[in-house]
Amino acid sequence: MTSELKLIYAYDPLCGWCYGLIPALRHFVAEEPNVKIEVLPGGLFVGTPSRPYSSLISHIRAAEVHLEAVTGQKPSEAFHEMIAGSEVVDASSERPSHAVLQMNKLAPDRALEFAHRVQEIHIADGKDLNLAQTYDDLCAAEKFPALDVDAILNATLTDPEIDTAYKKCAALRPQGYPTMFAVDAKGEVAGAIPSTYDPIAFVEEFRAIQHQHTN
Repeated sequence: MTSELKLIYAYDPLCGWCYGLIPALRHFVAEEPNVKIEVLPGGLFVGTPSRPYSSLISHIRAAEVHLEAVTGQKPSEAFHEMIAGSEVVDASSERPSHAVLQMNKLAPDRALEFAHRVQEIHIADGKDLNLAQTYDDLCAAEKFPALDVDAILNATLTDPEIDTAYKKCAALRPQGYPTMFAVDAKGEVAGAIPSTYDPIAFVEEFRAIQHQHTN
């Protein structure tokens, strides 16, 4: 039986803490396969001109110590080599966000896994999310529907898809990324799971919200 609640995942493709949540979310999907999860990009690095990734190296190096301690995940050396290798590698959330929003429409049942894989090829494999080839290769290799890569590369804050998603996410008022919102059939928020990285605890928090909502 399908759960009365669905989860809305306030997420950003460039968020290291969202990357750290991947193991917990995969465990949740295995434990609660009937709960729908909507991936909702919210915008972390946005605007024009975009910031060169190389300007964030010291910040990322400092933050990844805590990230690994809490989640067991951290950026790879391939990632660091990629962001340090060129001033033209942008820290731009709009492009990968647009890719995720396209996948929400093309294959909603695979959109969460696509969002995971976008982060993994970027943060673990060191692939540049500003390149069309990155998305073409991912979709071909893992049999995701092909994306409109021109729309991805040209995505800005004024793009209707981006604008709608970012405003919807902001209206939920996440305290940060990642935050999961449990939403009922009327669209009302029944509860939130903010930044819980332990897989068992994540499932328990959702079930507690579900129990409270149905009693």
